[in-house]
Amino acid sequence: FRETIPLQTSALSEITTILGSGDSLLAGIDTVAQRQQPDLIAVITTGLVDAAGEDVCRTLRLRSGGPPVVLAAVSDLGGGLEQGYGAAVEALIAQVVEPRDGCVLDDQVTILAGPALTPLDVEELAQTARAFGLRT
Repeated sequence: FRETIPLQTSALSEITTILGSGDSLLAGIDTVAQRQQPDLIAVITTGLVDAAGEDVCRTLRLRSGGPPVVLAAVSDLGGGLEQGYGAAVEALIAQVVEPRDGCVLDDQVTILAGPALTPLDVEELAQTARAFGLRT
């Protein structure tokens, strides 16, 4: 685990969420964008946001400039770690990957590692793919 991935929480309290968390979310995103200058920011919602009826998509559309923000609505009211991870990966692919017409790369493989794998496991998978002449 030699590569760090900066994580930050919006740390919204129950009161903030009930009274409208949109401004706090936008302020948190701006703080992350300024301090860490990421290429991409992911916002992962929970059941509290669903219960409060917050329109996070609308809030994110109010942003102007800065890095792209991917929204993964991952309710903790159903499913477990695997379902939440799957929903986050699906959101990332749907919102970031651009569709291509008939472009097939025969010598490339995309590894979508599950949440139970360590960085070393992922590197081992990549090395195995490269041993077969595939790009990762």
